[in-house]
Amino acid sequence: MIHHPSYDAAAAFEASAGVGVSVRFSPALALLAVQRADTEINSGGGEGTAPECWLDARDYQGGDGTVETPAMRAATATQPTSSKRPTFDRDGFGDGGPCFTFDGSDDVWACGTSIELSGTACAMYATCSATDTGTTGEIWEYTTGATLGVNGAYIAFRVDGGDYHPFVVVGGAADYAGSYLAGDYEGVEGCLSSVVDRNESTELAQCGGKWNGVAFDVENGTDPIAGGNFAAGQSSWIGARNNGSALPFGGSLRELVIFDTSHTAAQRLAVETALLCKSRLGQ
Repeated sequence: MIHHPSYDAAAAFEASAGVGVSVRFSPALALLAVQRADTEINSGGGEGTAPECWLDARDYQGGDGTVETPAMRAATATQPTSSKRPTFDRDGFGDGGPCFTFDGSDDVWACGTSIELSGTACAMYATCSATDTGTTGEIWEYTTGATLGVNGAYIAFRVDGGDYHPFVVVGGAADYAGSYLAGDYEGVEGCLSSVVDRNESTELAQCGGKWNGVAFDVENGTDPIAGGNFAAGQSSWIGARNNGSALPFGGSLRELVIFDTSHTAAQRLAVETALLCKSRLGQ
């Protein structure tokens, strides 16, 4: 049992036993816990680098209904086409708190080039649940097509034989690395995370995927990529590929955080635990 001193949460981290991360939450300290969790996220788990992108459904002040431009703590996102706008649900997440829902058809926000990855590493986190996704439903993608010979990446859910798998892809010039977690996680709320290292030698290591702290165990790309930096100046998207042209996500998104840097195991645990604390998951 690892106790994080910054807020009232305890994390059990036993990936080898399939337990993952669990959080015990004290309602009496709820506001303080969220504030301290936000501080942990904003510091990259103590690494010191703030997020490139940060979307938290708690920040949206409008009523239930479709959303053109969500409130963002870092970066910007918008959807001018009314039929493609995700929906805000004030009490739609499992803790009775807010989330944005995506219809699995073409709901998407465009971040444009307000997020730019550089170098060979990044860290991606989402508190989410998939319920109505086709073969692949993207939560966030950097580039208009990370599997199409472009140095990008995405976090998503992959559906295979009716089973919903948390899924990560890292794109290269000729191949793409992909990996997911075996099992069925349809409708399960949790933290999907990926610490990408484009210079690792296997698909699993390049994608660095975890679901609630449990490491992915199935490779599902074409080959390990040949390294190289992320493509510069690329657009990115929340909820589908390239403004809804493909791979739409169906489900709920509570929070999305993207860093243009790698995270150590300790930093990753701190961010994952903070996100789980805020949504009161794994209690």
